[in-house]
Amino acid sequence: MIRRLTARERDGPATLSSELAALADKPCKTCGKMRWTVDILWPDPASHGYRQARSAARRG
Repeated sequence: MIRRLTARERDGPATLSSELAALADKPCKTCGKMRWTVDILWPDPASHGYRQARSAARRG
């Protein structure tokens, strides 16, 4: 799925979650089903881990 999104240039932050279902237009290569489930991970900027990661990224 990620490879297909990348090939369509829809793998970045500009891709809306509402667009993902329309982009999943081919069956799963493993099971052959078209019943896709999408989990979207969204970081919590108030969390300790998020703040640590941003701080580390700024330091390089």
